[in-house]
Amino acid sequence: MKKTIALVFGLLVSTSALSHDAKPFIEKYLQDLDKNADLTGYFVERPQFIFGHHIHIPDSSAEAGDYVGDLHKKLVEQGYAKSVIENSKILAHIEDYTLITFTLNRLKSDGKPLDKVCSTYGVVHLKFGYKILSWQPSEPNKKGACW
Repeated sequence: MKKTIALVFGLLVSTSALSHDAKPFIEKYLQDLDKNADLTGYFVERPQFIFGHHIHIPDSSAEAGDYVGDLHKKLVEQGYAKSVIENSKILAHIEDYTLITFTLNRLKSDGKPLDKVCSTYGVVHLKFGYKILSWQPSEPNKKGACW
């Protein structure tokens, strides 16, 4: 009986640990996005970018990386320099899938705020690491929060 309880506890702890590992993965992704690095390795093939009623599904992880790179260029044209994570919250964790939201303060190169955005990522843990399945940006609610 003690072995069974220990095994169940171990499984619960390891499952919980996996959901928390998605957070540093997305934090690293956001750092690489700010550096305008190659983001291809962060995506599954055919990820979903959800913009309200519009869904964009690139044909490959390479196309997804290019698409996000183009979005980054448009932000830079508006003075964007980097994103600062205000907070994050795991909305769901089901087996190897984590849904996590980040509240981001996007700053201009002069340090002044550009805007505040919510970014929700669907992340899957595969044999070879984490990958982004989906990304959905949205506006914060009236209280300035994402949830």
